[in-house]
Amino acid sequence: MLAASEEDLSSSETAAELENPCSIPEANDCQFSSTNLDEKSSTSFEEDGSSFHSWSEPQFHDDEHLSAILENLNNKPMEKFSDNLKEWALQYNIRHKALGKLLLLLRDHYDDVNLPIDPRTLLGSPKNTGSRCSSISGGKYWHQGLGNCLRCTFKDLSSDISIQLNINIDGVPLHKSSRAQFWPILANIHGMEHVKPMVIGIFCGQTKPLDVTEYLSPFVNEMIPLLQNGQTINGCKIKINIRCFICDSPARAFLKGVVNFNGIHGCLKCTTEGEYSYISRTVVFPNIHCALRTDTEFRRKIYGKHHKEDSPILKLPGFDIIKDIVIADPLHLLELGVMKRCLIGWRDGSLGFTAKLCGREIEKLSAALTSMKLPLEIHRSMRGIDCIAFRKGVELRIFLNYVGVVILKDILDERVYFHFLLLFAEKNSFQLNQKKI
Repeated sequence: MLAASEEDLSSSETAAELENPCSIPEANDCQFSSTNLDEKSSTSFEEDGSSFHSWSEPQFHDDEHLSAILENLNNKPMEKFSDNLKEWALQYNIRHKALGKLLLLLRDHYDDVNLPIDPRTLLGSPKNTGSRCSSISGGKYWHQGLGNCLRCTFKDLSSDISIQLNINIDGVPLHKSSRAQFWPILANIHGMEHVKPMVIGIFCGQTKPLDVTEYLSPFVNEMIPLLQNGQTINGCKIKINIRCFICDSPARAFLKGVVNFNGIHGCLKCTTEGEYSYISRTVVFPNIHCALRTDTEFRRKIYGKHHKEDSPILKLPGFDIIKDIVIADPLHLLELGVMKRCLIGWRDGSLGFTAKLCGREIEKLSAALTSMKLPLEIHRSMRGIDCIAFRKGVELRIFLNYVGVVILKDILDERVYFHFLLLFAEKNSFQLNQKKI
């Protein structure tokens, strides 16, 4: 994947990713979200003067497990011992420097131990991985392909199966002090929760990919024969279908090659036209009874200013560009969308003068949030309203579902509070209907 030297590879987690490319760190949320990546420690890679970064989990130690391996050293074949040592190093994220020292100690104390000196040899780190990175507009792109991921995931396949893929494309900032970012193409298999999300490709640059065609063409060119013919592993056939693309609003517009979500012609589902509101300083869509967009008419480009450029995903066989790109995800629409905008509007007055809180009310709301005792099932504590910009989606979800209806009653204006109750009731009503379905 990336050019790696002994000094650069500071964790065996990186070697695990190079050898087992379809494995990525688990996320705490079922949304693809790669939002947890920034919470991991980073390891630098240098290739052609460009910086890349990988992540490693916090280091853990298991002396008992290592002791058990050493006790069985003389009772097991050397190949089995090497495999166990490799598994232990990868599982507990043993750094290359520590693993190299352990290998030297084993070779010194056990004359018949035929172990490598270099930890990269033990872990099977591939060589010359930098050649797999290609330069595209805005940065560099590495593509390993869905086929490699499936071969790794279903290496023990013994019968024909059919899978449905959820594809995710989104940007992930690497540092708070830099514009460097990843744009990974991820996939998970719907209905197989035990299978970890797979990394199909990763773009790295200072901005998002500047050309959607260059960015998506390797993915699309590989997917066309896979969707038509499937994948054969161990003589068994895997039938592949794309269930949907799951992205946030900016990534959806970029993926489809249309105007952004806040544009006058930005609605992805119908032909309504927006109007600029000088009260909320946003584009609103007053007319909701408009003709729905269709895949056929989209491909014929009859929607005028809605189109910006052709997207490579139009080449995917059997793909409906209107229905198969999901827009109704609660994280971006409710928590990070409506709820966050309401809190900012009440604090700053962007929703109108009557909805703006005075300084005393803002302090009262912040004090109520920080002093609130939450049930043990809720692991995140609430922060003051001055930290809205840094709030995670789960914090806003807790506020919308449990906290807001209680503490806002004595703080908001009666009409504004009733408006919030409409959102609260409608959201819970929708959840109940979903459970019944």
